Amino acid sequence: ALPLGAASVAASILDADGKAAPHIAGRIRVELKEGLIDEADDVLLERALAGGPDWLGFSSYSWSVKKISAVAAEAKKRAPSLVLFAGGPEATADPLGFFAAAPLDFIALGEGETSVLRAVDMLAGGAAPAELASIPGIMLRPAAEGAERPAAAAAGAAAFADVPGGSWYA
Repeated sequence: ALPLGAASVAASILDADGKAAPHIAGRIRVELKEGLIDEADDVLLERALAGGPDWLGFSSYSWSVKKISAVAAEAKKRAPSLVLFAGGPEATADPLGFFAAAPLDFIALGEGETSVLRAVDMLAGGAAPAELASIPGIMLRPAAEGAERPAAAAAGAAAFADVPGGSWYA
């Protein structure tokens, strides 16, 4: 089963027919790919890289950090320009730990439906990951050692009521 958060983020990018929202139509293709913790890293990597993505996102939980880190590191070796990001409970709870473990370009803190949509829109328009810093709820890889972990609210993570479709879960 796909993580609900990843499916919700994908739904915020796609319209009701499963096509990219009008303002990004023709610029992106969204694919959700399931990965299980007991699958071999190379199997997960091949599945993730099938189709030659420009960006690769991971939905994280405490039990998946090591697996994601291994797959992300190998993905970056094979495709150095691949933009890697993560979201989910573990990435939000310990973004600096996640950055230390995996070669991620950014992390979506808190509810990612709004922040990831903005990031995808900017990336599809040719922005570099460093240009995503202005998006509330997006934390870039720290440039220096000893960076502080921002509180999700201070980083601008969207309140649940502000998430598109949030009422679906009420």
